[in-house]
Amino acid sequence: MATIRQCVDISVLQHVASDTNAVELWHKPSTLYERKNALNKTSLMRKIVRLKYVDGESIVEHISTFMGLVNQLASAKFPLEDAMQATLLLCTLPDSWENLIVTLSTSCKEDNLSFQVVKTSILNEETKERSLGIQPYALSFAFRKQISFVSPC
Repeated sequence: MATIRQCVDISVLQHVASDTNAVELWHKPSTLYERKNALNKTSLMRKIVRLKYVDGESIVEHISTFMGLVNQLASAKFPLEDAMQATLLLCTLPDSWENLIVTLSTSCKEDNLSFQVVKTSILNEETKERSLGIQPYALSFAFRKQISFVSPC
């Protein structure tokens, strides 16, 4: 127990000073700082829903941020199913990724998207665009913006 107490930050020490059992001492910080209530779950879900990828930023960092939020939800006893994770990840992508979103959404069997397939497809698409020397989806997005200003006459 002395070893655990030495590793505890001074701000937490007052909360664990009275613990006499190593198990209690080990689990006390999680009970203090890991909120598993409805407010925390709602807050995490709002962060996922509001998370948006911006073209030109790192897609790897975006997926890592997304997975961090999903993992926090799981640790709060609110895990998301695989298909829900896949759908939510696709929802974070901007309109310039519409072709990939539609392709993945229509190619899945029995309306079940796999998170691993979606994540791999997104990473492969970015790698393909970068290997061509194009900023991912920047060209198609710019082209689409030009077309939207053309009169349909």
